Amino acid sequence: MNRFRRPLVVATLIALAPVATLLAPSPALARPTSATSTLGVPAPTPALAPADEYFGPLAMSVLGIRNELGRLRARLDASRRGAGSALVLARQIARSIHAWEARYPKDPWIGVQLLALLHVYAHVGSPQGHRSELHCLAWILAKYPAQSDAALAIVTGAAGHRQAPLTNAALVSDLAPSRAKR
Repeated sequence: MNRFRRPLVVATLIALAPVATLLAPSPALARPTSATSTLGVPAPTPALAPADEYFGPLAMSVLGIRNELGRLRARLDASRRGAGSALVLARQIARSIHAWEARYPKDPWIGVQLLALLHVYAHVGSPQGHRSELHCLAWILAKYPAQSDAALAIVTGAAGHRQAPLTNAALVSDLAPSRAKR
């Protein structure tokens, strides 16, 4: 009896082969990839960066950026010791934010993280920190006007932490492109 079943199974598989090709997913009906939409036009970039994507030289996720800025801010609020290493790490985080912004330019959380970065720079209390603070402020004012009031409040509130007071002339001289001396 076993010898009669085997040809029957083979014959059934051969008979059902055309049905299997009909049931297989066709390329025309396949789900569109993230690069193209159903009409073949490029799909819009999602506004929010996913939490499992990593950016910059430190390969930080958006949550890692937020957490590290929070740690730096708390450390600098408690004590100024180690401000130099905090500045180095803050600059690496800034590069990660740049990479995040390049990939997801419409992500509304970038401006919020820039405010946290600005707070860290404002509390470093060194000339290098002041220069980084001014660059971060210019970045916020140019690209994230919704955060401009908060950014200016951070800068003016942190005036007691810097060696020289921040004035309009100092801001303009630091942000203006340097001119070559003749």
